[in-house]
Amino acid sequence: MLNLQHNLPTVLHQLKHDANIAIIYAGDPSVPENVLFRSTNPRSWKSYQLVASDIRDALIRLGFKHVRLLKENKKLAANLDKYAITFAWLNTAGVQGHDSSCHCAALLESVGIPYVGHTPAKIALMDNKHLFKMYLQSEGIATAPYLVWHPKTLKKISLHPQFKHFTQTLSQNSNGEDKPRYIVKPVCGRASLNVHIAESINQLNALCQKVYNDTGNTVLIEQFLPGREYCIAVMGEVFCEYQGSDDYRFRTNSSPLCFALFERVLENPNTISTSMDTNAISTSSVKPLHPVNEAQLIQLLKTIAEKVYCGLDLNNIIRLDLRMDQNGKLHVLEANPKPDLKASNDKSTSLISLGLDQLEIDYDMLILNQLSNTLSSLYRPRT
Repeated sequence: MLNLQHNLPTVLHQLKHDANIAIIYAGDPSVPENVLFRSTNPRSWKSYQLVASDIRDALIRLGFKHVRLLKENKKLAANLDKYAITFAWLNTAGVQGHDSSCHCAALLESVGIPYVGHTPAKIALMDNKHLFKMYLQSEGIATAPYLVWHPKTLKKISLHPQFKHFTQTLSQNSNGEDKPRYIVKPVCGRASLNVHIAESINQLNALCQKVYNDTGNTVLIEQFLPGREYCIAVMGEVFCEYQGSDDYRFRTNSSPLCFALFERVLENPNTISTSMDTNAISTSSVKPLHPVNEAQLIQLLKTIAEKVYCGLDLNNIIRLDLRMDQNGKLHVLEANPKPDLKASNDKSTSLISLGLDQLEIDYDMLILNQLSNTLSSLYRPRT
């Protein structure tokens, strides 16, 4: 095990030279060797194995001696023991079942292995759009007006006791439009999959039923916001500069580090961002914000992002998606507790990798800094 009584450089040296590190990705639930019994999967599944390989390769380039990929599946606990794993990196959103994004973190907590990633409760909170919106409202952070629907309680969303008030509010906010528009999405999901726009109440009812049929889970309905859409990533206050060999220089900033500030380029302002599974992230799908001309907007995005990050007492990376209403007010749409950390190559990239220039670091330094912030949060100085 890591001796967390030492100072941060010593702990990082120990992790680099002595620890057995596992980068964990998700096993396929359709493969019998991964599960005891196949169950439901409300959250669309993805292995994230390729990104796990990017993280492993970066650690190896940085000189970490013992790094391997492991699958999250029914054998994970046994394999952690088999390979004497003493530290892990979560690059999985689960195999199957409800709240799958937090399953692996819960396992690691229960067996006592420290890891890069958020705690189970915080993963579940951010991954569940309904719970996250409740958190935002409790903190006074603007989010689009919404309702949730499940066929067990209501046959149609239009029968919801708050639906009339909801539609009246949207009509008042529609800025002269004849009727409100609705976003229909899974309460838990990824990559903008199963997200639709409803133009009428009849269409809304049909789309709610479709999303439920596709996911078997609660459906979230929110106001369509007609303004510009943005994203921003946040990571911890500790920043590590690598000088080579085992020479690390650490500094602790006064606030979390915000980067990857982009405006999403929409084909039509009356649409939403499409799934990255359909249209891969590229330099043409986002636009960097101008540091001078959009300085006020940048500061506002950072203020909101820091408030969310600090309010949840996080130390690992997240990404927020935000959108303006018709009056130019920013609303947080959702938080991604496991943003895509894909390294850029000739064929593809990720929002996080595209934003590294804003921190003036490369991909390997991003990975090192995720480790540094995790170790900093775990580090217990000797008294």
